[in-house]
Amino acid sequence: MIYTTKSNTFVSIIFSTQFNTILMITANELKTKGIKAIEEQLSQTSEAAITVHGKVKYVAMTVEQFEKMRLAELEVAYMQCKKDIEEGNYTVETAEEHIERLWK
Repeated sequence: MIYTTKSNTFVSIIFSTQFNTILMITANELKTKGIKAIEEQLSQTSEAAITVHGKVKYVAMTVEQFEKMRLAELEVAYMQCKKDIEEGNYTVETAEEHIERLWK
């Protein structure tokens, strides 16, 4: 049997705390300094924003920070699924029924 909750969508979280400021790296600085520019910023904070033409286009972070973010996303998705199950917002069906419903 497959259990599918009604809100099994991917949840995206932007990690930010009031004490943690994202530092900016310009594309030009990245071009001239390379990975060193990112390493310098990440030694001061957990995330470094990379700007292109004055606008944040990318965010770099350590693998440890990325893993924390992914874990938080999974925890939120899990809590939402638990809530859906408690509220009866799910479907119980066979794999064949599930595939058929998806292709409608």
